[in-house]
Amino acid sequence: MKTDAEFIKQLRKILKYYGELKDFYKKNGKEIKKGRLLFALLLRGIKPGEIKRWCFEMKVRKKDLNIILETYNKWNEVKKNLKNAVKRNSTLYYMVSRIPPELQVIACSWGSVYYKNIKKYLAVLSGLHLEINGETLKDMGYQPSEKFRDVLGKLFEMKLDGKISSREDEIYNLKKLMKVLS
Repeated sequence: MKTDAEFIKQLRKILKYYGELKDFYKKNGKEIKKGRLLFALLLRGIKPGEIKRWCFEMKVRKKDLNIILETYNKWNEVKKNLKNAVKRNSTLYYMVSRIPPELQVIACSWGSVYYKNIKKYLAVLSGLHLEINGETLKDMGYQPSEKFRDVLGKLFEMKLDGKISSREDEIYNLKKLMKVLS
């Protein structure tokens, strides 16, 4: 009986965060489904093989099953990695961007530090992008190569961490990075 009351309390908390955060996911073109969120919670603690069998019997779509399993598999890692405030934006971005939206919402219910990390990712970091791309590099006379990905990745990290803010900053740092990597 006590366990049911705790589960319901936790569920209400998670649904509150779902209601608060679902628009961030829509804005960023990601999908979060209340059904997957509920299944992930209900199936927590059950072995992956049993989850697959149950989902097959209940005719749960393969895409939904995969997200439920990913939530199950990443649960402890997320709990460990986000328990402290993450200082570097690039570190937070790469940690949270790899977590299914359903697990992001669940993580918010684990405490204020988790919530602040997820909220910062959704409100500030998830919408950031570079103003330049591989075409810009080609237009500047660089030959397409593996360096493109490395340089653009480094520039994006710099943008996340607030070291560059404009297209001009991006181009200036791009030239420096291309020289270093030549």
